[in-house]
Amino acid sequence: MRSPLAAAGRIAPLIRAGLIAGIVVAGLAYPLAALAGYGVKTSSDALRKMPAELTVVPSAQTSYVYAADGKTLLTMFYEEYRRPTAIKDMSPYMTEAIVASEDTRFYEHHGVDPKGVARAFVANQQAGGVSQGASTLTMQYVRMALRDGAQTPRQALEATEQTTGRKLREMRLALELEKRLSKQEILQRYLNSAYFGHRAYGIYAAAQVFFSKSPKQLTLTESALLAGLVKAPSAYDPAVKKNRNAAIARRNYVIDQMRKMDTITAAQAATASKAGVHLQLTTPPNNCVSVNTGHND
Repeated sequence: MRSPLAAAGRIAPLIRAGLIAGIVVAGLAYPLAALAGYGVKTSSDALRKMPAELTVVPSAQTSYVYAADGKTLLTMFYEEYRRPTAIKDMSPYMTEAIVASEDTRFYEHHGVDPKGVARAFVANQQAGGVSQGASTLTMQYVRMALRDGAQTPRQALEATEQTTGRKLREMRLALELEKRLSKQEILQRYLNSAYFGHRAYGIYAAAQVFFSKSPKQLTLTESALLAGLVKAPSAYDPAVKKNRNAAIARRNYVIDQMRKMDTITAAQAATASKAGVHLQLTTPPNNCVSVNTGHND
């Protein structure tokens, strides 16, 4: 016969996890409570140091050099290849794919997803480590904006380091940002900031580098492939032969998520999932020597 004490010992961790998850959900209106259990003093100090609103610094842009006619592009200079693009100039498949890939509840939450936080917290407790993240698309944009606006190496590190203070700051700023911007505005900013690999920052650069086309021309399969890249650009890089299967698996995951969200039909998903990967790689010129150079695949 099992002793009541032994049974209680087995049940206690589950009860504790459930109670903490409840605190996480209840505390999202005030992010400090969302991180209860990590140290009140540490969280309080982090909260006092946080800005009340997100200051967005213009991202590094590409410089274009034209011939005397003002039309013929001679070359470009950039550290980060990018060009701001309005959401109306992006394929609808791309905006749908990035939501399916990164935040399926994007249109339901207000910057922080209570269900996602609770689910990730319980999963991580059970795994004894970080097995799931809880960053919404809005929180990810906040992280990118802080990274791009960093004035010192320390600020850049603080924008991306895995700490309680960083997560707390992202949550608070995401909640504030959603009071000021529409979902479409946040999506546009996100897609102009995300890194896709190959020095391509933003969807314009990604569409050019991987498919030699504009963001407006991206197909369903191309959009899903690019959306899958932001999670891990190096690991899912389809231009690297050893990564091709992983890239296709990630792309198909995004397609399946789009089907579950009803942004595409089951027939569209089935056809897209069977498609191959057809890249048209371009390396944009980046100095006087590289004028009109590039390679295609």
